[in-house]
Amino acid sequence: MREWIVVGLQVTEQSWLVVLDSFIRDSTILAVSRETGVKPRRLHGMLTLIRQVMLADLPPMFRGPIEADDAFLGPRWHNRRSWQRATKRGRGTDQQPVIGLFDQDSGKVAATLIPKVEWQYIHAFLKERARPKVKLFTDTYSAYKPANRSGYGHQVVDHLKGEYARGMVTVNRIESFWGYMKRQFKVTGGLRRSRLKLYLGEWVWRYNFRNWPREAKVKRLIHLLKEQKFSGKICK
Repeated sequence: MREWIVVGLQVTEQSWLVVLDSFIRDSTILAVSRETGVKPRRLHGMLTLIRQVMLADLPPMFRGPIEADDAFLGPRWHNRRSWQRATKRGRGTDQQPVIGLFDQDSGKVAATLIPKVEWQYIHAFLKERARPKVKLFTDTYSAYKPANRSGYGHQVVDHLKGEYARGMVTVNRIESFWGYMKRQFKVTGGLRRSRLKLYLGEWVWRYNFRNWPREAKVKRLIHLLKEQKFSGKICK
């Protein structure tokens, strides 16, 4: 049986295949450990590497139109203990802000953690993931107002007036991703902030490849692990 040495993890090819197949079906580490027989300590290292390649597996530059929206990761206000409720709800909270993009051309999403919901951080992510001067659809939040001055064909939907779609102008699909992301976050039972980036990369990857057969997903991840572009080299 061949062994792959991936960043110090010496694991057989068969073990990788079994873990990947289980992980694609159920992302909880205890469920994967029970099914595969791989000990949690080693499995933690394997799943971290899988999430790293998911994070690095980016879709092509978005052509637009693009739906942009922000969300927050962290425990909900009403689920906190009383001493934790001094912070605000929604925007202004101490939860982790996330900016997300949905490309209507490809049907793919991209998302990243940002320090604050401010145009400078939104614009930086747009430049990283989208072609210049794409059409940009958002809600009416003030952070998006500079978009037109930055060369984007910016149009808004006004939720406060009960508007959620006006032809192509909508943010419904990026909001759909937020619903998926928050369900996944709830399943984890909470995460350290240092781990949020990896898990967000996993959720984006799972959403973007949601229509692929499980076997195709496993094959793609095997290929990414063999290439190991995220770090190190592989020995076979």
